[in-house]
Amino acid sequence: MLPAEMPDGTIFAAGLDVRVLSARKVIQGLPNGSGIQMDFPVSGADEFAVLYWNDSEWIEVSQSLGEDKIAEAVIADTENEFYQIQSSGDAFFKILTTEKTGVLVLVKK
Repeated sequence: MLPAEMPDGTIFAAGLDVRVLSARKVIQGLPNGSGIQMDFPVSGADEFAVLYWNDSEWIEVSQSLGEDKIAEAVIADTENEFYQIQSSGDAFFKILTTEKTGVLVLVKK
């Protein structure tokens, strides 16, 4: 079950509830220097977006990142902890989170 309705103009396609456990307890953020990459299989990636639920509203994950910059993003302490990974010739919509966990959904625009 989703925490809220999808924003106007979007259609739910797939979703994940990303939880990280340590010593059998859910931790709210990822440890420094770590990240999780999520690959959503899609055709026509320009028609899709990934949204993150921040406990009050859906936020679009929109900052682009080249595959060659993933290691730098994981170790950087930035305000935006989500990136859309840009790769050529791939049938996946790739998202990287370097800190936040929780509900993420793939939507069709």
